[in-house]
Amino acid sequence: ELRRGFRYTYYVISDADAEPLQPWTTVLPGFVNFLREWQPAVGVPAYNSAATRLDNTTEPQAIFHFDHMFIAVHAEASPLLLPYNTTMDVPCSWTSQWVFTLLSTAFWRNHILVYPGMRVLNPHHNNYPKDNCISEMGAASQQLRDLAPAGSASCFP
Repeated sequence: ELRRGFRYTYYVISDADAEPLQPWTTVLPGFVNFLREWQPAVGVPAYNSAATRLDNTTEPQAIFHFDHMFIAVHAEASPLLLPYNTTMDVPCSWTSQWVFTLLSTAFWRNHILVYPGMRVLNPHHNNYPKDNCISEMGAASQQLRDLAPAGSASCFP
């Protein structure tokens, strides 16, 4: 960015095996237009069958929980969200994603948007640590509550 003399507006992160239902060349232009028009702090496509209520809408929707297989993080949100703190992922590979989700929804409530015009699947799963995820995520939530200013701890379930 410094060498080019301009800043990216979004950082897009994708699992290597994320697959859209329609070809990338068909869905990415719509996703880019969604980012430009709506300017979410975090933008995600609909994923798998978890968002079937989006099948009948074209408007982006605010969400709390989302899959991190394909995300776009606004450059202004990135200093607080990126990079993922993967040191928490030893017992459960999803803990850093949980913290990202909590921070993004605490700081940008109603600005985490799912774009229904693009659906992405993640059909292949590698063997990664998934032990004790509930307790690991609970501990991460508690740590955020402990660090939050007075009156803000309830932002971290």
